[in-house]
Amino acid sequence: MDILQLVFSLLVFLFFLGSAIFSAQLRVGLVPAIAPELQETMLWAYTAALFMLALLCLPSVISSLSAASGGNPPRWLGAPMPALHWLPVVLFVLTLLIRLVILPEQPSQSMLSAELTALAVALPALWFLRLGAGSQWGKNPKRNSGLFTFSLSFTTYFILILEMVLFFAVVVGVLAALVRNPQVMEMLENLLSLLEGANLAPEELIELLAPLLSTPPIFIGILFLVALVIPMIEEAFKTLGVWLLKGRGISPAEGFVVGMVSGAGFALVEGLLNSAAVASSTSTDWLGFVVGRLGGTLLHIFNGGLLGWAMANAWQGKKPAKVVGFYFLTVLLHGIWNGLAILELSPQVIAAGNLTIIFLAVYALILLVAFVLFSRKVERQAAGSTD
Repeated sequence: MDILQLVFSLLVFLFFLGSAIFSAQLRVGLVPAIAPELQETMLWAYTAALFMLALLCLPSVISSLSAASGGNPPRWLGAPMPALHWLPVVLFVLTLLIRLVILPEQPSQSMLSAELTALAVALPALWFLRLGAGSQWGKNPKRNSGLFTFSLSFTTYFILILEMVLFFAVVVGVLAALVRNPQVMEMLENLLSLLEGANLAPEELIELLAPLLSTPPIFIGILFLVALVIPMIEEAFKTLGVWLLKGRGISPAEGFVVGMVSGAGFALVEGLLNSAAVASSTSTDWLGFVVGRLGGTLLHIFNGGLLGWAMANAWQGKKPAKVVGFYFLTVLLHGIWNGLAILELSPQVIAAGNLTIIFLAVYALILLVAFVLFSRKVERQAAGSTD
């Protein structure tokens, strides 16, 4: 198992590193014919994101290499590291200050802006993991880092493939339905002619799509897909790596940690690869993306921890039905978040200003409080408290 984890982690590391190098080559124009239409800033963002993903695989490579050679993981991988209670927060604030205060309103085509975006996505995940793990931090570093790498690679892309298949199936169904509605088809053809060859900002794209999105059946269909179907898929498979531990006798506290780790891997791939969308955005749009990703990262980590905790309880013979209940709870939490986010596409909500952003911020704060309280409950259970 040590050798298997080492080989797998090393392959994933080399894949992300090689992809980052390839993206950097595109950036400097060594192979411009492959993607001449891509902006330099987006390529910088992909380079930074892929390089960050490669770095995140290193703990699994190092710990499995140590185990395969008969040694122990490096001390820093198993240390309590109390500094992580505050250091990621300090670095995150510094990242925000550098990006928002020092860099210009319209960022230049440089690696610095991309690196700051990658840090702003990754640092909150590290802090949430340290906050939720409590006394479990540093225990089982090889196993936890291996599951993290498994989530960064196999689990996340397995989910993305499922969602792509679902997306194409929905598109085919929608197009089949639109053929029967000449007015909607005419509207869609006009939009396609406007979008063809255009390089539109997100707000301009939403403005063009407003007539289509204001059609109730289409908007309800999008809301159903994003707020229910996608959460059901992601929450069902996000903790796929945790199932590999069935029969290992893990405690509920350990299940909570490995579930959080699995959720963090999914959240980081999603956030880092989506960062290219704000590569050339203004400071305000960039901050909105970072804050939104912060809430999304917390949601994925918390939901992963809930399911991991429920599975570990079930494997100890305590209420197997609890897994089903917690699954639907995570789908509900995820669906509310996605539903609030998708409301921003509604022309009526856009006209209301920043109301959706306020709702998302309040919901993220509620999730943070619930996450801390549940983490402390798990900590007390691990310590044998009867409170």
